[in-house]
Amino acid sequence: MTKSLIRWALLCLTAPFACFPASAQESSDSTTTLTLKEITVKAAPVIHKTDRTNYLPPSEKKRTATSGLDLLDKMQLPGISVNRLTGAINLSSGGKLKLLINGVEANNTEIAALRPSDIIRIEYHDIPGAKYNDADAVIDFITLRHESGGSIAAESMNALGSGKWAAFDNIAAQFSHKASTFSLNAGYFGLYRDNWIRDYTETWNYPDHSVSRVEEGLPVEIGSHGTQVNLNYSLTKDRKYLLNIRANLDYSYTPNKEEGDRHTLLRTSDSENITEIIEHTQENELSPTIGIYYKHSFSQSSQLTANISGSYIHTNSHHSYSENYPDLSSIQLTSNVAGRQTTLRVESYYDRSFGVFNLNVGGRHIQGHTTNNYSGSTQGDNRLTQAETSIFAAGDLRLGKWDILANLTATRTYISQHGKTHTKYSPLPSVGISYTPIPAIRLKYDMKINRKLPPLASMSDIEIDIQPGLIRRGNPDVKSFTVINQHLGAAWYSNRLSANLSIDYRNEHKPVMAYTSYDGQKFITSYRNQHSFRELRTELSLTIHPWRNHLSITLAPAISRYYSHGYTYHHLRNIFHLGAALDFTYGNWTLNGNIMTGAANSMYGEEIISETDMNMILAGYKKQRWSIQAGVFNAFMKEYSMTSENMSALTPNRSKAWCGKNLYGVVKFSINLEFGRNKDMDLPDWQTHETDTGILSGLK
Repeated sequence: MTKSLIRWALLCLTAPFACFPASAQESSDSTTTLTLKEITVKAAPVIHKTDRTNYLPPSEKKRTATSGLDLLDKMQLPGISVNRLTGAINLSSGGKLKLLINGVEANNTEIAALRPSDIIRIEYHDIPGAKYNDADAVIDFITLRHESGGSIAAESMNALGSGKWAAFDNIAAQFSHKASTFSLNAGYFGLYRDNWIRDYTETWNYPDHSVSRVEEGLPVEIGSHGTQVNLNYSLTKDRKYLLNIRANLDYSYTPNKEEGDRHTLLRTSDSENITEIIEHTQENELSPTIGIYYKHSFSQSSQLTANISGSYIHTNSHHSYSENYPDLSSIQLTSNVAGRQTTLRVESYYDRSFGVFNLNVGGRHIQGHTTNNYSGSTQGDNRLTQAETSIFAAGDLRLGKWDILANLTATRTYISQHGKTHTKYSPLPSVGISYTPIPAIRLKYDMKINRKLPPLASMSDIEIDIQPGLIRRGNPDVKSFTVINQHLGAAWYSNRLSANLSIDYRNEHKPVMAYTSYDGQKFITSYRNQHSFRELRTELSLTIHPWRNHLSITLAPAISRYYSHGYTYHHLRNIFHLGAALDFTYGNWTLNGNIMTGAANSMYGEEIISETDMNMILAGYKKQRWSIQAGVFNAFMKEYSMTSENMSALTPNRSKAWCGKNLYGVVKFSINLEFGRNKDMDLPDWQTHETDTGILSGLK
């Protein structure tokens, strides 16, 4: 018995997450206590792996968090931005983030529905393997499983301001019986403002003269609503196999679009008259998804995973634009688009461990068909078929303090549109190297080559009027392009201070970006494969714990240097970001504050988008089964605005949308009723489904 206890203790100290804990509690700010039946061991709260970092949430943060989303925000992970008002989780660098729960793909509603007490660890994959497809990073919540009983939980956060409101509400139910688990989650997000103003300035440079156009914005209403419903069933047997059936239904309705509604008064340099412009956009989208997923374990060192999923997207979009002149005449442009997209995804992969070497081989096929029907001022149909077939092999070798991860993926991409086809075969290698001289320090480098398909809308053969004299046109001749991502990182963790330095370099060769031309009558915004686009981003995340487990403060400054090289332009720009967060708990009292710098602050092609940093402060009282919090959103803000600048030589323009201070009072309430015993369970990976029908937009 003594030898068995010693073996378990040594195993958990070196690989604590192989122990399948029944509960987790923190004993100090540098170690986390794991209770294994009658065995108690201690493990470091941050564990560095080859392709990821594992974080064990401190018990104080789990005790005072109200949901999985709230816990993620409290953890203050480097490179992760959480918008508490909308529930959005993003990479601060703006890349593609994939969310998982026990390896199964999840959305924001499911993350918000997690009970913090069920979360064992959070795996942050900053060097995603081939089985995660094209994700730039992956967050996987590893949770306990209830072997009997169930739970019902609800959380509601509502914000009110002068002429505006926002709501983020969730309800979750789960029931377990023997080998089966059923769960149902539903979430709602809503936003409304009645004082959205958009100012617009632009210049139209004709061959022989120029015309300046200045639009003075007037207040309009904007609003959006979204609902997500997730139904999940899993069946597992002694860790030998897992069957998972998942169904999602997403619905969004935007009666007045933030980027597509405006009321302005136009003055031009070639006329003394004032023209009234009214633009309105209304959209709705319904997207059901279903998937069947199976994992079979032959032994502790080998597993086979297979899944099949299908998704359908049905969108309707209405856009209208009018110019009303002083002589009472007017020009009306309308666009109605009905979009349909079906996607089938099939994949399988095999994992095998050979001591210090892990092997992963597999393949996937993704087939999608998109149809968009245009009516109104623009008439036409656009049909497009896409397919991607990949086979991959990845190896992970551990040599002492070194870890080496290598992958080779062979991909065939196929695009067909109105009889024109494009096929591309691409070898896509990646490599990652990490060095951990001591458990608290990790140095790493990784390089990944991807082949990106153009955005669906850019491949359309449809031409749509934006306004008189300006049109947008798709380009069926655009081609897929190569993206090389390189990452250099250094992380250090201690009881009182942790630091994470990240340097990322992205190089896109022949990327598809917008450009503007003049055909003698109108300016045409279209798409083409330009020369290159590069970004060098440096981010330093510092977290200090001045008062043991009760107080943590994070500062995350970052600077991105962009270089865009087109056929007719060279643009260079630096953009600075600053994120900050504070989390304080004492007894049942909590205080949380943060500054959120959105991923919208970026540059691509000739367009630069910048958004005012947002902030939130919440204070409250948390008991085991309920909590209540109150605070303010954007208390330290003179004016909220989102600015878009286009540096085109022919039609340079600058749009500023704003709504004053954007101040909200926030109230948040949660309740959690549960019963049953906890038991952990492994679940495999669930790949993402499509979210874009490729509608060509008439928005300016």
